Amino acid sequence: MKPGEARRLFYSELLSGMKVVWPILSGLLGIILALGIVIGLLEDWPLLDAVYFAFVSGLTIGYGDLVPTHPLSRVLAIGIGLTGVLLVGLIVAIGVRALERASKGHLVEAGLDAREQEKQRFFEFADRLARSRDPEEQRRLKDELARMTFGE
Repeated sequence: MKPGEARRLFYSELLSGMKVVWPILSGLLGIILALGIVIGLLEDWPLLDAVYFAFVSGLTIGYGDLVPTHPLSRVLAIGIGLTGVLLVGLIVAIGVRALERASKGHLVEAGLDAREQEKQRFFEFADRLARSRDPEEQRRLKDELARMTFGE
């Protein structure tokens, strides 16, 4: 499998995983956004600052340029952090699963190619055996075919 094909397979699996968990991702993003807006109202921050704070805190970056001072705001900020950890964990899990599936697809394809080559080799030996008149070569080819068939 070429690198471009593996990359396409990964992105296809990633998109497929995102489609499955999109309602959960949307819910987590909504919770982060709602908590950020509530904190912004309690702290008397502009809406843009409140959204900024929510996502910087939710992604556990926390620059410290906006700091909630009210006790309720601090509790809600903890909720944003916990929700953000869930969000990031879910996205990472989807990415890992997509990578696993893409690499398995690559390995399966490589295994099928190897099996096809082994099959082709088997038919070549069988064809040579059918055409051979030399008893020594016939014995050697039979042994090789038996080894390929029975693993002996």
